[in-house]
Amino acid sequence: AHNAAHTAKNHANTTWKTIDAYIPRALKHRSKGDYYLMAYNTLNLALWSFLATLVITHLRTKPAAPTLFDPSANPQTNPEIDASSHKATAQLGAYLSSLLSPLTQPLSNLRAKPSMTGIHLESHPPTWAAKIHASLDELIHRASTTYSSRSIGLAALLIQSLAVLEPAHAYLRLTRSPVSIAAAQVASRLLIVWYFVESSTDAQSSPFYASMLLAWSAAELLRSTYYLLSLLNVVPPRHDTPRALAIYANVITTLRYTAFYLLYPVGAGSEYALILKGFPAYPSKQAVLRSMGEWGAVVGVSSPPAWRVALASVSLWIREWGLGAWLRVPFVFVWPASLFVLMSYMHKQRKSALGKGPGRSIPGGKLRDVGGKKRA
Repeated sequence: AHNAAHTAKNHANTTWKTIDAYIPRALKHRSKGDYYLMAYNTLNLALWSFLATLVITHLRTKPAAPTLFDPSANPQTNPEIDASSHKATAQLGAYLSSLLSPLTQPLSNLRAKPSMTGIHLESHPPTWAAKIHASLDELIHRASTTYSSRSIGLAALLIQSLAVLEPAHAYLRLTRSPVSIAAAQVASRLLIVWYFVESSTDAQSSPFYASMLLAWSAAELLRSTYYLLSLLNVVPPRHDTPRALAIYANVITTLRYTAFYLLYPVGAGSEYALILKGFPAYPSKQAVLRSMGEWGAVVGVSSPPAWRVALASVSLWIREWGLGAWLRVPFVFVWPASLFVLMSYMHKQRKSALGKGPGRSIPGGKLRDVGGKKRA
């Protein structure tokens, strides 16, 4: 019996050593906080990958069949689609047409072709400018239905709500991010998905909702990947890091601290556009002139001056504001200032991460280990 127990113990030890040999060294003897952050960033990476896939799939293909969360039979024909997006697309298409007209004019003319019975008019395929215009119009049209298609609105709300844990991570010193920066960034996004979007159908049917989600997804994918590599001791690369993995870590580090120059303005700009969607539409000139009819009769002027029309337009527009619009007014001024603060913080972080010195990844493949020694 003693020999059998001893044999079983040796077998168990051998099995554990075999399993232990396949466990990466970075996963051994770590704190509970590290294991938690590994799990959190892995989950965050998977969720934002899922959301990005949903949005890109929606922009590339036709909407899915109706579901419990998406009862609309054809979201592409939603009557609430933002008309301003079509106007902007038309203006862009006209501009492109004017630029490309010297190249495409010979192909766009109707040619007179003789036939047995007389003159036959032969038309040609659409010009490149017309094709670009049509493609942009279709893309913006689909982007305007992002919220209502494939339960993307619900998925974005739930996935972003998970970020409420990040200020707690900073407060508990699990991460090095300042609590104020983490809280401000999370609060701004939660305001967008929980209030500004949910309280405005115009925001839900805006193409800026799609651009916002794509910018958020790209930023979160880079951030989660970078943090996960840091927890696995891949960033910064060490002297024993395989060269291919070290180059990958260098690329991720560079993108993490460079892509924000594009992603943050796109994301914040889209957020700002969604905030503005909560305001009533600006009154037309005809509506303003009708409201000024009594004023014109009093002063005896049939055609009021331009400054008076502009002032009356603003006055009429403000009178149409409800409580929701007034609640948005502070954020109209806070949002640009917040973007400036966040960009300044990330710029300093970029200098710290990509500058010269020990433990930094130098763009261009000049990788250094934690001791500052240049890799061969």
